[in-house]
Amino acid sequence: MTTYSLSGTGYITGPVLGNKDYDIPDLSSSGIVVGTNDQNLGGRQQAMQIGDQMLVKQPDGSLRWMTIDAERSTITNTVLIPVGP
Repeated sequence: MTTYSLSGTGYITGPVLGNKDYDIPDLSSSGIVVGTNDQNLGGRQQAMQIGDQMLVKQPDGSLRWMTIDAERSTITNTVLIPVGP
């Protein structure tokens, strides 16, 4: 079961970054803690390095597999890349 209790959020990639409306799950598909912007940054960095996927909750409530964009993300602003079409 995917949970979103750590309140990590992110932007989706595109020509202009929109609202930070994408909820990052507590754990990635490999069980790495990625769901918080200010704690356990090592886990988020590890997920970026290996291209680990996570089931992100979109603004409309639907879920989509995404990865973290290592080139555009910062410590406080996570940029997400959708996986697949």
